[in-house]
Amino acid sequence: MSNPVNAARKQRSISIGLIVTAIVAALTSTGAIDPLERISFDLRSRWFSNATPPPSDRVVHIDIDDRALETWKRWPWPRADLAAVLDQLNTAGAQVIAFDLLFDEPQPVRYEPVAGSSDPQRIETIRDDHVLARAIREGEHDVLAIACEVRQDREPWQQRAIEVLARNLALDINTLAK
Repeated sequence: MSNPVNAARKQRSISIGLIVTAIVAALTSTGAIDPLERISFDLRSRWFSNATPPPSDRVVHIDIDDRALETWKRWPWPRADLAAVLDQLNTAGAQVIAFDLLFDEPQPVRYEPVAGSSDPQRIETIRDDHVLARAIREGEHDVLAIACEVRQDREPWQQRAIEVLARNLALDINTLAK
């Protein structure tokens, strides 16, 4: 026969568990618990990670997430805007900036009214690719994602480039060309 005290405790425990679960689910769905999750994730990463070397708190990861897309509305963003982000990060002292985006096609030239001009017919030509290329050149430590076809029948120079890059992914084109 079951003990009525144990049955009441079990019922109370289940009720408390359901209430706590409902509260956490509500806080999670509203985003109210996100700051606590970020803090606890950092602590869990430091205390329980098996990584060697241990994780660094000096790494900042900037995402193009749903909130950013809601703010900027369309994708792809003009590369001149990405260049402005690069400029700000480099000015802030970023040691390395890596883009996990492929810029595999040229972005069309844009024509926009000159900012601050009272003449609505003054048009500015914006070559987004040139602006981004300038920001990357000036950044010194900016890294771009690349895509290359992997084939078995490589030319000798291709095989050599792969071997050199495998040892040092931070090489620039001039060093690689030697």
